[in-house]
Amino acid sequence: MDRREFLFRSACGLGALYLGGLRHAFARPVASFNAKLDFDAGHPWVKVEGPFDGTKFSGDEHRRPHDILWHLEQYIAGKGGRPSSIAESVDVLIVGGGTAGLLSAYRFRHHNFLVVEQASQFGGNARSEEYRGAAYSLGPAYVTIPDAGSELEKFYQELNLRAEAREEAPDKTRVLFGALKNLREEPGAAGESARAWEELLSRLLPNLPSLPPLSAEKEKSDALDSLTAESWLKAQGPWHPLVMEQLQLYAWSSFGGSLDEISAAQFLNFVASETRGVMAFSGGNGAITRRLYERLKEKGEHRLRAGTMVLEIKEEGGYVEVLLEDAGGSLRRIRASALVMAAPKYVARFLLKAMLPAPREAVWRELPYRAYAVANILLKEKVEAPAFDIYCLKGTVPPSPSFGRRTDRPVADFVFANWAAPDAEGPTVLTAYRPFPLDGARNFLLNPMLHDRLKAEFKADMEQNLKAMGIGPDQIAGIRIALWGHSLPLARPGYLSSAALADLGGRVGERVFLANQDNFMNPSFEACFEAAKLSWEEVCAKKLLPLG
Repeated sequence: MDRREFLFRSACGLGALYLGGLRHAFARPVASFNAKLDFDAGHPWVKVEGPFDGTKFSGDEHRRPHDILWHLEQYIAGKGGRPSSIAESVDVLIVGGGTAGLLSAYRFRHHNFLVVEQASQFGGNARSEEYRGAAYSLGPAYVTIPDAGSELEKFYQELNLRAEAREEAPDKTRVLFGALKNLREEPGAAGESARAWEELLSRLLPNLPSLPPLSAEKEKSDALDSLTAESWLKAQGPWHPLVMEQLQLYAWSSFGGSLDEISAAQFLNFVASETRGVMAFSGGNGAITRRLYERLKEKGEHRLRAGTMVLEIKEEGGYVEVLLEDAGGSLRRIRASALVMAAPKYVARFLLKAMLPAPREAVWRELPYRAYAVANILLKEKVEAPAFDIYCLKGTVPPSPSFGRRTDRPVADFVFANWAAPDAEGPTVLTAYRPFPLDGARNFLLNPMLHDRLKAEFKADMEQNLKAMGIGPDQIAGIRIALWGHSLPLARPGYLSSAALADLGGRVGERVFLANQDNFMNPSFEACFEAAKLSWEEVCAKKLLPLG
């Protein structure tokens, strides 16, 4: 495996002058919008029609798990108690149908597998919608360009995704700084900032340790992981103000946190690994989960079950026994030779309560996650995309927000969804990203008036951005907002240490294997890919399954 495959590259941006946003890693659109939807049950890609006058979010479907897991015994009793018999046996049960879960299932596709997802659709936050032929993302919108011959490239080729992707080099990306610009081509201060960014990369790239670190690089990795990104930058600076502004916004967008709270090792590897450019698909990363879903469905529709919620997991008699509630509301017991836990730790700790040692449960309980919102601005007509990603600059470095001090940046950046498929029919859709880079934001997200408030903020900010590009606000046909309450594991310093990685990854008991991006507290498609691969390798090494 080459070095770049060890780098967990965020699908959330390019870095500095060419930054991307939260476009990277469960929704119920029928209940969320007053819009006509056309999709098969569970599919991560749906078609929508107006009018777009709904007042509810798509995104997380949190009410069911919140209501059940906090009152589990009462809920089970109310359903008539635990069933006495096993209803079904499988080789591998995969809990969670987001990116990591579908990647895990693809690894086990030659076995008798089953994927269960509590939400009404698969894909997690890597889902897509299609409006009048225009596809757009509800979350992540691109990945980094894989090395030729790498395992990632082979994966994209195997799913026929490589040929469908469009690549954008870093020097082609534009920013909004008063008007649409490429800072590399600008004179004066803007040009100076571009040169400062190139200097940053020249200091950063040589001898940067891999993620996860190779044994020979462990000391260097631990040293970087003990620092915040801000402290590393200050030690290497001073830097041009435009560079620092963009790096702060990049931290918000990619990690859901500020420079003063993110691991320098994680942050710098994100930046370094994206210098080659990005690879985007029509519909964003939902194109990946869509292709995975469709390939897995060929193995049998019964292997992919949306609306199915796991309640508890335990090992017994050389198997894993799972109690779940199916989409019809019935409790069932399923037996598996191995289980892959692809749900995040804040859910997994409830499901594995009977198996999880107290010290490990305490670590998982304290893991930080951050929220973000995505607004898709649907235009009435097609507008030529000047670039893929547009980052919004104001010329000042925004301070780290706190619960009592909100940020004045409603939109960190936005992408032209039609850039990835310029020949496709349909109007232009702009996908705008709004991070919530502070602790306690989830309490704010429960405000019943939040949808209208966010919609107004997105509309006001995007109207200014559209004006800067010569597009009038009368061109907006509608706005659709997805809200993700805790999709981003926050990469604070210290999570790359051997002790932390042992607590977050590996297995629980003998037959439960962990496969989620929070195994590394790294919010990226590549972290999901690596976690799925490692769990698959460990299951194979323990010889728990029949040859497949």
